[in-house]
Amino acid sequence: MASPFLHLRQREPRLPRLAGPRPAASCATRASAPATSLAALLSLLAVLALALAGAVPALAPQAAAVQPDEQERVSTGRVNLFHLFGTDAGTGAIGLGMTVDDDLADPETTLVSVPGAAAPVTDPALVAAGATSGWTVAPGGPLALGWDASSVAADPYLYDGSSVRLGWTGPEGAKVFLAQYDPTGETADLKPLLRSGSLELAPGVGPDDEGVSGNDALALGRQGAGQAEAAPMEGVATWVFTQPGTYTLTATALSSRSTGSVYSNRTEAVTYTIQVGETTPQAEEPTAPATDPSTDEPGDEPEDEPTA
Repeated sequence: MASPFLHLRQREPRLPRLAGPRPAASCATRASAPATSLAALLSLLAVLALALAGAVPALAPQAAAVQPDEQERVSTGRVNLFHLFGTDAGTGAIGLGMTVDDDLADPETTLVSVPGAAAPVTDPALVAAGATSGWTVAPGGPLALGWDASSVAADPYLYDGSSVRLGWTGPEGAKVFLAQYDPTGETADLKPLLRSGSLELAPGVGPDDEGVSGNDALALGRQGAGQAEAAPMEGVATWVFTQPGTYTLTATALSSRSTGSVYSNRTEAVTYTIQVGETTPQAEEPTAPATDPSTDEPGDEPEDEPTA
């Protein structure tokens, strides 16, 4: 078996050999060689033990801590905030992530940017729900925010229903509205995406257990045997953000089959960051000091006349 200290021995400095004939080693020298090697090995073991204990620097270089990359700003394209994918075909386990134009993206280092200024909301359903003005992100625009659970609906997972439990925080006084076009295609009206039936997504710290106040869920696909599809397993939502600033969405996902009572695991929580409104302050042009052309130059003022 190879020596576990081979990499340590390789680091020992080797002295250059002297030219000329090598003298014959005496019996005493040969007898002391094992003791010398043992002493060197014990010395190396002591140094290694001290390094592991933190008393001296370790012999091997320490791995540098991985620093997160600067967030990549995405303001155009198709962004699937809630991308469900299979992780283990044997157990039916799933995961939750994010894609940008069908490419996988890291939610931790991706900043979704909704630029521009607030505008009046014109859809009657949203207005009735309380969305009067804000930043609207809708299908067909330069930026589309949606979901995709189609991969877990396919073989071998065969989940025909999924739910994404949401919580969010944002600017003071902000509201978030979430809707979809009629999934049946019978009308052009906006319909709820949330299981609660509301168009407004109530704020909350995060997606906790079922029934926790402040959380809601996107209902995708079939939610039970014999039930109609609540929403396609892949689609784009209409969003309204009423205040400028940073919104943080936290989500978990769960998939199921409408027959057989088969459920996936609930995924780990994933956090998404959405920046609404212009975030870069406009540089102010320097202004020159105001001057009055009628003002006399310094030194031209008349001297006071002497008083009598």
